Amino acid sequence: MLRTGNNMKSISVRCPAKINLTFDILNRRADGYHDIETLFQSISLEDEITFTAMEADEFSVEFTCSNPYARRSMPMDSSNLIARAANALFLHTGLSRNWKIEVDIQKTIPIAAGLAGGSSDAAGTLIALNDLFDTRLGVEELCKLGVSIGADIPFCVAGGTRIGRGIGEVLTEVKPAVSLIYCIVKPRKISVSTAQAYSSYHHYKGEIRKPNIANATRGLETGDIEMALSGLGNVFEPMIFAEHPQLAELKTKLLNFGAWDCHMSGSGPTLFAVVPSREMAHHLRRALLNDDELGFFYGTDEVFTEGQPPLDIRIAESCNHGPRALVKASRD
Repeated sequence: MLRTGNNMKSISVRCPAKINLTFDILNRRADGYHDIETLFQSISLEDEITFTAMEADEFSVEFTCSNPYARRSMPMDSSNLIARAANALFLHTGLSRNWKIEVDIQKTIPIAAGLAGGSSDAAGTLIALNDLFDTRLGVEELCKLGVSIGADIPFCVAGGTRIGRGIGEVLTEVKPAVSLIYCIVKPRKISVSTAQAYSSYHHYKGEIRKPNIANATRGLETGDIEMALSGLGNVFEPMIFAEHPQLAELKTKLLNFGAWDCHMSGSGPTLFAVVPSREMAHHLRRALLNDDELGFFYGTDEVFTEGQPPLDIRIAESCNHGPRALVKASRD
């Protein structure tokens, strides 16, 4: 939605999360980053952000968020990827900086979950402000601008299903013939440092099963789900599961309850279970929340003040787009 008038204009955008259907590490680069190969997939789990711009004496970005857990869990200042993306767009385009940008976030994507919630919000910022201020940057230019802020942002700008190489910014589009359905499970009390995950990967001495991205993409493109599932995988799983054995047990539960397949997204800790239907996804959700054997997720020394269950479980499906404005901005 876009509103204008009296030196104030506003637009809302929805920003989908992503999962990594495959994730492989190819090598460590001289700059300290890693070359990866991953199959990105946008999913129908979205944040909604409203940007209101008004003329001011100096540039600023101010946040509001109605979700108290989100407010405590993400920065609400200039370090937020949204603010960094807004600043980068203004600098890149040479826009007058006499604007105050008010940002209202309806946060739905779990935070620090390996679902690129922050990166997708930053991508949505680039797309929304590009529209709002009519700077007319194309997708390719927005992707180049995004990678200076975060490696996942180019994919989040483009969205859909894409192979990511380099640090994730070199994208190749995949056109699936089938849309998959997922039960997304994030243990609230487990967090994983991406830097520590890479360190653990390099020191891990056990067996690591590599995904087969060729099978995964070919299966999606031809509608051969069995072939697609045979290619899924994540090289981080063995070491992250060793450090957090609850995740391995959770994966086993999801498979035993009827999931077709289950893997970790990115460096975790979120698991995505591929299921044949939304009804099966709801069945998995009920089964997990009623399983007394998963009591270790509750712990004994912590009370969830919001009354939330220890497993954040969402149901989503593949989508073929990145962030999109609720109503396209009209121009004179």
